[in-house]
Amino acid sequence: MFPLLFEIPLFGGIKVYTYGVLVALGFVAGIWWSTREAKFVRIKTDFVLDLSFYIIVAALVGSRILYIAID
Repeated sequence: MFPLLFEIPLFGGIKVYTYGVLVALGFVAGIWWSTREAKFVRIKTDFVLDLSFYIIVAALVGSRILYIAID
């Protein structure tokens, strides 16, 4: 696996890493699966989408706090 997926040479270069793309795809797949399962259990999909937003924000904040605590 290549660590750097591609680079866009705008404003000094925007680098897109493979790990970040795969993590984002994992989040999207998890949200898709959760909304699909919510339809079968008769839970509102809006609730699942709102909850997934809060989960992503908490994951970003928590990972930054862990990075600061370790480093």
